[in-house]
Amino acid sequence: DIFTFKKLISIWNSNDHIVIANGNPKVKSEIYNRLIKNDIKPSVFIDKTSIISKSVKYKHGLIVMPFCSISSFSELSENVTINYNTNVGHHSKIGSNSFISSMVNIGGGVKIGSQVFIGMGAQIKEGVSIGDNAIVSMGSVVHKDIPSGLIAMGYPARPFRKNDKKTIF
Repeated sequence: DIFTFKKLISIWNSNDHIVIANGNPKVKSEIYNRLIKNDIKPSVFIDKTSIISKSVKYKHGLIVMPFCSISSFSELSENVTINYNTNVGHHSKIGSNSFISSMVNIGGGVKIGSQVFIGMGAQIKEGVSIGDNAIVSMGSVVHKDIPSGLIAMGYPARPFRKNDKKTIF
């Protein structure tokens, strides 16, 4: 790992493009911080089949995979991944180093913290907040706020346990 990263730094060219394609928010954050420390900003990748409102604000490191929709006035912090066929509602905010899995529906005005993992097929009701370092398990339906550092699952989603290791795997 360290050898590979040092090698990357030694061959880096400012014309190169790099994205962090990792689904673990903790690992995404660690890689991102190492890159930034070495004056390397990850590129933005938005698949041409995705629809993103012109009013959306986003930062470097964003990855939007095919067939996604990001509605008006949403804000995406640095190093966010939105996976296949996911919808992000209007005025939503997604914090840095978060990973939104495939086929997720996020209602309007949702606030998602930093280093959050949203599992495949999750549904998040409009106006809900999900705190930093939280995990929403696949297929969960979130009707109420999820505090920071918790793993939530089910229909309706309920706190399952603390995310002490701040990792999904």
